[in-house]
Amino acid sequence: MAKLRNKVKFADEMRSKAADIACPSCQKRFVFPVLLPCLHTICKKCMANEKLTASKNGRLPHCLVCSQSFDTRRDFPLNFVANNMVNLAAVRDNTSLNFACDSCETEGEKVTMRCNECQLFLCEFCTTAHRRISATKKHILQPVEHLKGQISKGSILTSLSFCSVHSSERLCSYCQTCNEIICRECSITRHKEHELSKTDEAAKTLKVNMVNLVEQVKGKLKHLSGQVTNIKQEISSSEDHKRKVCSTVEQYFKVIINALNNRMNELVNEVETLCATKFELLFSKQKKLEQTAQHADSCCLFTETAVKQGGELEILSVGDIVIEQLTALIEETERLSPRQESEGSVKLIEFVGEQEKIINDINHLGHIKEQTLSTPCEPTLCILSSAKQHQHVITGEVNRMSLTAVNRQGKKQQRGGDKVKLSFSLASSRVTPDSAGFKYGCQDNKDGTYTLAYVITKPDTYWLHVSVNGCPVADSPVTVTVRPRDWVGTHLILPSEDCGGFSHPYSVLADAHDHVVVADSHNHRIKILSLKGEVLKTFGSQGTVEGQFNFPYCLALSRKGNLIVVSDGQNHRVQVVTPSGKLARSFGGFGDEVGRLNHPHGVAIDDSDRIYVADSGNSRIQIFSHEGIPLGMILHKDMACPWGVAICRTGHIAVTDYNNHKVCVFNEDGSLYLQFGSRGDGNGLLNNPAGITVDDQGQIVVADRSNHRVQIFQQNGSFVTKFGGKGQGDGLMRFPAGVAVDKRGHLYVADTFNDRIQVFSLAAV
Repeated sequence: MAKLRNKVKFADEMRSKAADIACPSCQKRFVFPVLLPCLHTICKKCMANEKLTASKNGRLPHCLVCSQSFDTRRDFPLNFVANNMVNLAAVRDNTSLNFACDSCETEGEKVTMRCNECQLFLCEFCTTAHRRISATKKHILQPVEHLKGQISKGSILTSLSFCSVHSSERLCSYCQTCNEIICRECSITRHKEHELSKTDEAAKTLKVNMVNLVEQVKGKLKHLSGQVTNIKQEISSSEDHKRKVCSTVEQYFKVIINALNNRMNELVNEVETLCATKFELLFSKQKKLEQTAQHADSCCLFTETAVKQGGELEILSVGDIVIEQLTALIEETERLSPRQESEGSVKLIEFVGEQEKIINDINHLGHIKEQTLSTPCEPTLCILSSAKQHQHVITGEVNRMSLTAVNRQGKKQQRGGDKVKLSFSLASSRVTPDSAGFKYGCQDNKDGTYTLAYVITKPDTYWLHVSVNGCPVADSPVTVTVRPRDWVGTHLILPSEDCGGFSHPYSVLADAHDHVVVADSHNHRIKILSLKGEVLKTFGSQGTVEGQFNFPYCLALSRKGNLIVVSDGQNHRVQVVTPSGKLARSFGGFGDEVGRLNHPHGVAIDDSDRIYVADSGNSRIQIFSHEGIPLGMILHKDMACPWGVAICRTGHIAVTDYNNHKVCVFNEDGSLYLQFGSRGDGNGLLNNPAGITVDDQGQIVVADRSNHRVQIFQQNGSFVTKFGGKGQGDGLMRFPAGVAVDKRGHLYVADTFNDRIQVFSLAAV
């Protein structure tokens, strides 16, 4: 057995001891250990007891290790690290713990099975009962001997495999919108329109964020350790200085007659009194810093262990709570960081003797005074130029700002020497990215002012943090949006809450009157705007009756501009309305028969007023007359999920195939003319292409949705150019779904997950 344990490297790394798997509440082995927000652990049953006790006492439940309170309304995940330790200890020959049955707790009964759902060790009698009870008879029971076999393979991790909603479906995807692990059934129902990713990809990203936060906490931990060292040194220096002052006082009075001994003791006591207050504060700070450092070390150890051995699902199950605690630790360490003062700001005490007057005024002989040699800089009063304005900069360019140091009296410092530091984090997640090409420099002008310079090479929106002597300045952090060097944006329309804002706009088009029409999909309405972003008309509401919408996805405009064709996605129909919002006609309905639709997306109108509809759920393009009468359809064996439809100047029909990551161009008779694209992120490669349009030169413009960009192709499918990139800054996008062009040469992009419409210069592209 010893040889088997030697193979399990992660078990050694966890430094498993009896104390590591003992609940701090019941002092027994963990049974279903849950992870608290502070990253400490408690049995699920003990936590329920703690909630009950706290409720009776009228207080919040708190962790028994660090006393941090927690919200009883949230769900706490299984601590798979502690659970693995329990499993490991259970199969060791020399375990010091008493592994009695978790169900009956009968002493002497041999544990033979473990329930993977309940996380319980069971004796033979309780195993039989577990298999008979209706609530648990479908649970997976694992012989303890099998755990030993898993150890030899290097893993005894618990698998959280099945969906809580669809119990027979395995968890396979991660919803970025809801931060939830879901099954295949959930992905096509409740989370259909959400941003989804595979569990391995999401877990990989989460691991990177967790590791980055660990590194930040470790960096803060070093700072805490440094602060503890500084305080210890300050205590030692103060004690030395105290002894020197006391010695001076004592030596002075040795040459004075014995009558002065009482006065000498008064002065010594005064020194002790002055120092006592300072020592009390310093020792208190030392204790708090050491406690925080110990907690940070514990959290880092847990997180590193979880990252090394955690599977995808386990990481996802604890990732949010781990990141929350590590972020809280970072904020705590910043809050505890004392304002550093230069050596010249230390208050000194000294004895001043007046020996010549000693005989004349013995009752007032000597005194103790404190002396401040200089006034230190106060970071919260320092002035950072342009800090209150949102900074817009270009990738790779050097950007400058100035910092003016101010002392506690509110006056500008006349000297330099302060430690000024810059750092940055993503505004969306507060995490410092690995590679953004961030560099900075600081020039001390020796007159209380500093010139700061920085460069960021990766487009996105960041927070720029500025600190003086380890403490943030008043206007820090500064919001900085980094644009691509070749950004061609002209302006943004309704980027936020103006006139109600947008909620996932999926489609956009421009008419001959310089109006912009937007399918505000998750608001279930259509908006008509001016080129300046002024709302001219809004119509529609959520519902199933004619004139109402249920996720309107795509739009098309008749040749005369007097009718707007709307794909009413989850009502499985097409509605034709006037620009004033009046319903002209409606056709479709759920089904796979001719004329019926299944989640329609793209719509287009040709010169003969025929309406082309991307019948996405039925993998076909249906053609209707302007009255809604079925005229025909386009089918192709390789077309899986048509999304966007556009009519080329040559009469060809261009279609984006969302699931096959390509563009298909059909002849008017429905035969395939050409197809181009495949899955990838290189030039000309596509990842879930959505909206499509054709410009005045016949070029095909595609919303390359999951690549977060727009690509432009020649009529023969040759790549021309691309622009965009994932992010929230100007020129960046998040899952764009619609594109349109107007006669002025503007290119409109429905930047769906950023809830805005971006406008670009097509000529510049």
